[in-house]
Amino acid sequence: MQSARYFLVRQATERRSNLLLIATFAGAAVMHLMPQVRDYLLTTWMVVGLGGAAFLSLLLSQDWAEQERDRLTRFHWFLLIVYLLHQFEEHGVDLLGRRDFFITYAQNVIGEFTPGSGFVLTPLAIYRTNTLVVWLPFLIAAWGGRRFIWPGLAAGGLLLTNGIFHIGVAFWRAEYNPGLGSAIVLFLPVGLLYFRFLRQHCAIGWPGIAGGMLFGAAAHAALLLNILFLRSAPSAGAFALVALSPLIANLLYDLLQRVWPPAPQSQKT
Repeated sequence: MQSARYFLVRQATERRSNLLLIATFAGAAVMHLMPQVRDYLLTTWMVVGLGGAAFLSLLLSQDWAEQERDRLTRFHWFLLIVYLLHQFEEHGVDLLGRRDFFITYAQNVIGEFTPGSGFVLTPLAIYRTNTLVVWLPFLIAAWGGRRFIWPGLAAGGLLLTNGIFHIGVAFWRAEYNPGLGSAIVLFLPVGLLYFRFLRQHCAIGWPGIAGGMLFGAAAHAALLLNILFLRSAPSAGAFALVALSPLIANLLYDLLQRVWPPAPQSQKT
């Protein structure tokens, strides 16, 4: 008799269509390698993301019976929707009605640590961070499902650590920061429910969850230090490498498992 786990989550050995993955890579290339497209999206990407959240929400509301057979993929799409909504509050219009205020807020906060440094956070750095380091892992997670679960762990880690970061800054400065509302209302509950789902239905233990959280914390720290000390936006290739690292690591791990399979455990009679 099959357990509920295999009803809720497609098996790890099941192969998926590569169409979503190809479309994701092609879209990322167009958005970052074509100057005309990049320049147009530089200040409008969060509006595109908000439209994407609405479109995905409509798709998820359809064919619910089919999605019940793979709740993990549905959960990955829901993580992306939640992050797209957060990005609009953070970089579009925040809860105080301010437009594009995140850059000003971040520069003021960082300026307190390094006064007179001339630190400038550019729209290009924001664009690359949010459309590569965020969108790519979430889309790859929706494609990979249970077979390539590491991008899903990374996406969950990015979401939860970002929420904790927003809340930590709010406590530290005793004030609202752009993105705080969705971090509290969406990121914390959805992130915790996601990792709970992985433990219950995907046999993911605490080490895997810790790895996802570590990736989220390391990605935030690396981006902050890079921008802070180099004072320029890293290349699109550098951002893409960070975003793809969970998938690359997952592929290498699977390859090693096939080359050197673990010794079967002896069963006691």
